[in-house]
Amino acid sequence: DWKVQPKSFSESKLAVKVHLFNPNKHAVIVKRLEASIVVNGKTWSSYNLDSSFVVPANAAGFFPL
Repeated sequence: DWKVQPKSFSESKLAVKVHLFNPNKHAVIVKRLEASIVVNGKTWSSYNLDSSFVVPANAAGFFPL
């Protein structure tokens, strides 16, 4: 899920939610997350999350970036 939020006349903010699903019987620890925004074959922006988080067993949810 994503939304473009205007910040000023020449700048916008992209709000992104990633859907995570863990079908396993055990919780999963995500230690790193990397994402890139590619438009027409060119990378516009990159995102790195270095902090870890837990996706519970047999659970689904959204994670905001």
